[in-house]
Amino acid sequence: MLDTRFIFGSIFFVVLFGIIVADLSDEWNEFKQKYNKQYKTIDEEIERKQIFVENLNEIHSFQQNNPHATYTLAINHLSDRRIQELVSSRRNTLKSYTSSSFASSREVKNLPESLDWRDKGVITEVYHGEVGLVVTAVVSTELVESLHAIKTGELIEGSIPQVYDCCPQPIDAFDCIKNMSGICRKEDYPKPLGRCQLDICKPFASFDTIKRMKKPDENEMLEWIQESTLWAEMSVAGKGFNTYTGGIEICFTID
Repeated sequence: MLDTRFIFGSIFFVVLFGIIVADLSDEWNEFKQKYNKQYKTIDEEIERKQIFVENLNEIHSFQQNNPHATYTLAINHLSDRRIQELVSSRRNTLKSYTSSSFASSREVKNLPESLDWRDKGVITEVYHGEVGLVVTAVVSTELVESLHAIKTGELIEGSIPQVYDCCPQPIDAFDCIKNMSGICRKEDYPKPLGRCQLDICKPFASFDTIKRMKKPDENEMLEWIQESTLWAEMSVAGKGFNTYTGGIEICFTID
């Protein structure tokens, strides 16, 4: 006699498995549509979907195991990437500081209670292209274009490809940009050329002074950020921004 429990159990498993797969497919399709994801080949899409599912499982695990976390993880535009694809390959080691390391003996007066340059219209949209090797070109270009906007009131998108071509690592990006008299507009130098071509465009933003912080000092940082841009590096190799959505992780490294 056929065991009906086995039949019902098998049917239940098939139905449940089908629902799980369908749900993941729905989330994958929603992700692709929301972030306008397009892949060159079927094999690439299969690989990206697998990474997406892995990241989704990590998000669910984090949410279950860290109900009181000070930061949140969820699907974002980088969730089809592994963190190794996104972090810089530079071999410099970031110095580690605790919050007490930023204690300052400087007295700061007459500063506003808060300042968010995004509200001032001097920050361009978050760069969604490839990073990794070009992360320094991305950030240094964005800082210079924001500095230009703070000083002039005009926000213009700078050419990341120009800085990538002309200031290869390990060259100091800001010394390099200063020496080449600034950055060009994005539309004047739209893509990497594989070599530095300074004669094809005219810089629109430049600077003549580079201030470097000699030691961690929170009040000095507060003073600088009131009228200028500030470069800070965070190590995200351990817990990446490919699933980050908000909040602050208590332990961090900064340079």
